[in-house]
This record gives sequence, structure tokens and C-alpha cells, in this order.
Amino acid sequence: MERFVFFSYLFIIVISPLLFGAVHTYAYTLMSIVVLIGSMIILKNNIQKNDDTDEYFLKIPACGVYFLFLSILILLFFQITPLPDFILDYISPNSLMIKEKSIPLSRISPIPAKWTTIVSYLYPVKMSLVRWTVYGLFFMGLTQLLNSKKRIEIILFAILITASFDALYGIIQTYSGSYHIWWYKSETGSNLTGTYINRNHFGGFMGMSFLLTAGYAAAVSSEKKQTRKTQKRKTLRAKLIDLLSIEHQFNKTNFIMFMGVVIGIGLILSASRGAILSASLSMFFLSLIFISRKNSKRSGFIIFLLFLITSIYSLNIGIDHTIDRFKFLDVDYEIRSRFAKKLLEVFEDYPIIGIGIGNFQYVYPKYQAIEDKKKYLEFVHNDWMQYLAESGIIGIVFFLIGIALYLYLFFKIWRQRRDPFAISIGASSIAVLIDIGIHSYSDFNLHMPANFLLITAITSIGFSVISLKKRTNYKIPLKYVGSILLILIFSLIFWTLSLSVKHFMAEINCPTVPNSTFNLDLAPPYEKIKKAIEWDKNNAEYWFKLAENIIKIRDKKSEEDRNENMQMEIIRFLEEAIKLNPLESEYHTLLAWEYTRLWKKPDYHKKWLPLADISMERAAFFAGLKNSYVHLEMANYWVMRSKTLTPADNRWEPAWNRACWHYRKLFELEDAEHVVIKLKKQIKDYIWNFYPDNYFVNQVIQ
Repeated sequence: MERFVFFSYLFIIVISPLLFGAVHTYAYTLMSIVVLIGSMIILKNNIQKNDDTDEYFLKIPACGVYFLFLSILILLFFQITPLPDFILDYISPNSLMIKEKSIPLSRISPIPAKWTTIVSYLYPVKMSLVRWTVYGLFFMGLTQLLNSKKRIEIILFAILITASFDALYGIIQTYSGSYHIWWYKSETGSNLTGTYINRNHFGGFMGMSFLLTAGYAAAVSSEKKQTRKTQKRKTLRAKLIDLLSIEHQFNKTNFIMFMGVVIGIGLILSASRGAILSASLSMFFLSLIFISRKNSKRSGFIIFLLFLITSIYSLNIGIDHTIDRFKFLDVDYEIRSRFAKKLLEVFEDYPIIGIGIGNFQYVYPKYQAIEDKKKYLEFVHNDWMQYLAESGIIGIVFFLIGIALYLYLFFKIWRQRRDPFAISIGASSIAVLIDIGIHSYSDFNLHMPANFLLITAITSIGFSVISLKKRTNYKIPLKYVGSILLILIFSLIFWTLSLSVKHFMAEINCPTVPNSTFNLDLAPPYEKIKKAIEWDKNNAEYWFKLAENIIKIRDKKSEEDRNENMQMEIIRFLEEAIKLNPLESEYHTLLAWEYTRLWKKPDYHKKWLPLADISMERAAFFAGLKNSYVHLEMANYWVMRSKTLTPADNRWEPAWNRACWHYRKLFELEDAEHVVIKLKKQIKDYIWNFYPDNYFVNQVIQ
């Protein structure tokens, strides 16, 4: 069974980058299921019996990542654990304020719940918890499975052959003018992306693989030198065997160097500036590591040779496009620095525990700079700053301590090794960590499942190879603490597996995760959305889509055929979406308009219109002041709202003034003249429906 798990893990390491970097539901779900099932098999095999005492114990390999894995895991659980309001008010007062804006307006209970989670939207945090569990278990499981040099070399070849194929595939597709990734028509044009959709993520994959190739080539070359030194002291028969071995190693070195050159060309032609710079700096660091040790000069020469050959071939192919990309480095750096500065504002509002891992895209619009008003960011181009904003001081401290402890343990073992293979592969695994650490300052590779899986695999390879001759295991007796620990681990695996399957089944019926490679129905029928909710009721977008679906059905009916029950159902679904995710301003905006449709109710003016006012105010709060769409919606709403009041009412003037203010802010944000002209005509027609008088129109237009 252990062999089956090893080849299963090998399969997902190979298939994940080939399936568009595993960014789509079917790919990362496959990855998660394979890892989780494999983890259960490994865990079962680790329950062993002591022949002397006839007592059972749980064997856990020492791999140096337990603090990092457990601390972030605890942080994620803490972010979704309800806390008393007085504690939440101390830890994250802004979260408590958002809680009040998530309470369904038409169903406010006399005594609101006194326990609230730190994060406002739990669903992304739960999905992050699934991913983190999968990566952590994958590292620990793979480290245990890599118990021989043969297995380590198998996985090294698998990674490098996959990366070489990906680079060659990208070169062929790009230079043939096909611009396809498998069946999908790519929109990246002449940019080399291999089987990835984004060149930066492809560049990240190439950079890590290139460093691994350098370490592997250095290892094989050093072994060949060591074989020659020992040859003089052997018999003629032994010398002949060694000569054959040297020839084998020579061919092996050439093959590895060939793969390295192909991968290096793929890296350069990706034109990913962050990937090229971070890989170059990490290559320099790798050479320093070899120089710092005796008898490692040959390894440094191999790295230089690989770099030189790659550069020569790249120059012959043509790197004009890559060089041109570097000309715009200052401009792009300014934009990404602006993103990072805005994330600092988020961090300042949620300093201790963050906004919740995975919540960036929902919180950020409120803070977005005016220069980026037309941009929708799912990830910011800086994993470090995004993680700081999402996890706060506690998260970043846990992460840095965990990495420091791992590096301390790694170098403690690595310095004792004398085997060239262990020294070179181990050093390249650290170079990969440095590479991705630098690259993550300008991109978001850590959010790409295939790339994070590769980082985990290479780090596991590095730790396994340096501890190959002297493995350490913890043996925990299955009494009391041991039994509890075993139950907790199995429970975590089953819970994570359950969430993965439920998420996949829900997404089959109603896709909400971006998937550009399949022609999915993003607006499925009512029955499909209901099935998605049956599988996973915690995704706010399902409820919003359900409300939109009924609105479409309602709008096709005549006024006479529309009934109040349908309207109340729309409101209930929208309120449920807001209860789950109060951060999405579009939900509040649509709900406000739906409240205004209850004009037949006797308490319309006393209850439903004031609730619509509150919903619009909530929408403005979460969207911020740089969103053109929200300003237009708010302005139109307050025009309509002012018409429900008489000019003698002291509320009329504030309502009308609000509408004028939002229209003016809209014109300030829209700097394109043709857009402003079109908007003014649209606004004029809208106001005329309520106030057929140029006096009111001119107050806004002029």
C-alpha cells in the first residue's frame, strides 16, 4: 500500500501543473482527494505494535514542520470559532461592527447573538483550511515515503521531465502561432505560459524546477568525481565496473543538463520578470552555498555552465520580448507598491488576527486606490502583504517562527552530511524556498495549487535526502494522549475530505470558482442552484445566484401574475447571502431595491423603505467611495427615495442632496469624456421619470 500511495503522490505532482496549474475545481479537488486518502493509508500503517510490550504506538516521522503546520492550522480554526462579543471587541472591533451590518434587516431578533466569529465570511477561510491541511499532510506523508535514494531520484526525474515537457510544449505552441493550452484558446498571445494560463505562475514553476535541476546536476557530477577518486584503489574488475558507472553518470548528467537548459529557456521566454529575478538571485545563493563547503567547487562550475548554456540558447531563440518587459518594471512596481500600501491600511484596521485567510477580495474594494477604480483584484501581487492583512500579526509571527525552526533543523542536519547527493539536493531545496520567497513579493504563486504543491514536494525531497541515513521517528503510545491525537488526526482528514467532496459536488451544479477552460453555465437553473446549496449551504454566492434566478423569472411575468411570496423569497435569499458574506456591496444594493418593491404592504413606508435606506448605506460602507457602479446605484436610489417624500417633509432635501452628491462623485471618477456624456444622458432620462423638470436635471448635469 505504501508503494501505491507513493505513485499516487507522484501522479498528482505530474498532473497538477499540466491541468492549467490545478486552479480549477476538478483539478485541485483531485489533488486534495488523492493526498487525503493517501494520508489515511499512511496513518493506518503508522499504527504499529511493540513486540516486547504488546502495546500499540503511533509512529510519526520527525520532519521539522510541525510547529509551522499546527500553528497556522490553529490560527485558521481560531478565525472561524465564535467568540464572546466582549473578546471580539478587544481583538477586532471592526469585525464586531461588520457583524451588526450582517444581521438580516427584516428578521432582527430582540436579543442578537452574543458570540461571533472573528472573520466576517467563513467560507474562504474553510477552503483555505482544506488547502493548508492537504499541503501539510502531503509534506509529512511524502517525507516518510521518500525512504530511499531510488525513490528520491524517481520523483526528481518526474518533476524535471514534467517541467521540460511544459517548457517545450509552451515553446511549440507559442512559436507555431497556435496560442492554445490543450483545447483552450489562450489569450496570452506571444507570452510563453506552457500549460498555465498566467505567465507569472508558469515562470514560478520554471524557476523552481530550474534550481532543482541545478542541484541535481551538481549532485550527479560530484558523485562521478568521487567515483574516480576511489577507482585507483580497486581491482581491475572493480575499475571496469566503475568505468561503466562513470559513463552512466556522464549520460545522466548530460540528460539532466539538457532538461535544465530547456527549463531555463522556458523561464526566460515566460517574460515573467519576478520569476527571472528571483531565480537568478536564488541561483547566486545556491552557488554561495557550494562555495562555503569544501570540495564543492565542481558543483559551482556546473551551475555556471548550466546558466551559460541556457543564456546562449535563449539569445539564439530571441529574448527581445523579455527585455522589453523589463523596460516597464518601474511602472508595474509603482502599481504593485500601491496595492501593498492599501493592504497596510487593511492591516491597520485588523492588526491582531487579520481579515481572515481568503477574505482579501471581499474586503479590499473598500480600500482600493482611486487609480485602480476599474480593477477587480482576486489576489494582490504580493503574497507576503496579503497574508499579513489576512492573518494579522499573529499569523505572520507564527509563519516566520515556523520557517526559522525548519531552517534551523535543516541546516543542523545538512552541515553533518558528506554525501554529494544529499548536499546538492538539500541546498537546491533551500534555494527553491528563497526563490519563491522573493517571487512572492511581486506575484501570487502561493495561491496556485500546483505551484504550492511543487514547493511542498521539493522541500520534502530536500529534508528527506539529508536525513536519509539517519531517520528519526516519534513513537507515541496509543494510551490517553496518543489515542486522542490519533482520533483528532483522523477527524481532521475526514472533515477535510468531506468539505472537498461537498465543494466539488456543489460547483458541478453551480460554478462560482472561475473556470475559463470549460464552457460552464454561470447562471444555472433554479433546480441546479438548489442542489448546490444542498451540498454546500455556506457559499454566499449560491444564495445570491438563487435570488437572481427568481428575479429573472419574476421580471418575465406581468404585474398581475407577480405575487408577494415570490418577492419575499427573493428577499430571504438575499438576506441569507448577506448573513454569510456581508462584505459584498452588490448584495446590499440589490436587496435595497427589492425592499422597495414591497409597496403594496401596509407598513411599506414605516418598515420596508427605511430598511432599503439602511441597505444602501451598508452598500456604500463596504464598497468605499471609489466605486463608480455604487455611486450610480446610490444616486438613482436617492432620487427615487426623495420622490416618496413630499418637499415639505424635512427628509426630502437630505435625500435629494445625497443623490446629487453621488452623481457628482460619479463624474469625478469617470474621467473619459465619452463615458461622462453617455452617463449624463442616461441620468437625465432617469431623473426625468421622477422629476420632469429641467430645474432638477440641471442641478445634477451642469
